[in-house]
Amino acid sequence: MAFELSIVTPAGPVLDSSAEWVVVPGAEGEFGVLEGHESFLAPVQPGVVRHGGGSGRVAVSSGFAEVSAGRVTILVRSAVRSDQVDRHAAQAELERAREALRYATHETPEVELERLRDALATAEAQLCASE
Repeated sequence: MAFELSIVTPAGPVLDSSAEWVVVPGAEGEFGVLEGHESFLAPVQPGVVRHGGGSGRVAVSSGFAEVSAGRVTILVRSAVRSDQVDRHAAQAELERAREALRYATHETPEVELERLRDALATAEAQLCASE
């Protein structure tokens, strides 16, 4: 038994596949979905989406996952399939975000701190997905 799995960014779809299961990095921890799961909407944090019945893993930034009858749609700001990760670029982004966070002060706006934390976690997810 399978369902449709889509990972979509503002630039367009990154993955459209059938899957027998999917594990998503939710804001409160990973959650899994099988065929026939109850419908829900959940926040997604940067991490690696793993799925069965398809190939590979996908590193994602923050966003939302919608589970409905026969379909899981993950809407995120950015996503990279594991076979398309540029490890050098991800490592450079990781170091840039770490450096910026290291020099942040109490006067740094919370919005900027959150953007840097998201960039750091997204780069870590890309490196993890490409292993």
